[in-house]
Amino acid sequence: MKKKKHTYKLGDVLKIKFFDGSIHTGEVTKLEYMGERVGSPNYQLPTYTVSSKNHKGNKRPYTHYTGMTDERVLEANGSAKEPLYKKLSTTKKAPVRRGFKVSTKSELDLAIEKQKDFLRGNV
Repeated sequence: MKKKKHTYKLGDVLKIKFFDGSIHTGEVTKLEYMGERVGSPNYQLPTYTVSSKNHKGNKRPYTHYTGMTDERVLEANGSAKEPLYKKLSTTKKAPVRRGFKVSTKSELDLAIEKQKDFLRGNV
């Protein structure tokens, strides 16, 4: 069987009804098919990940609603001016610290060293 095409594209703004009955508005940030995460995809059921912005007081900037199908979409409000999926897909590299020594000994080796120092009286 051929894969069924997604109705909505990345960056489209959707109004969805979540599983608990609440209604949210967000942007499509990922296109998937049902069952892809567990290794048995159903290519006849396209799903979306819809991300919506949280209020400023919340710790997380976005809430991601995964597994949204066409039946959960109430209405489409066009596309976003600045697509969110591009911001979320870019990975930031951690800055490299210079002069930082990393211990190659395991915790067990360090504990043995401490015990030996104690027995020698070097504490």
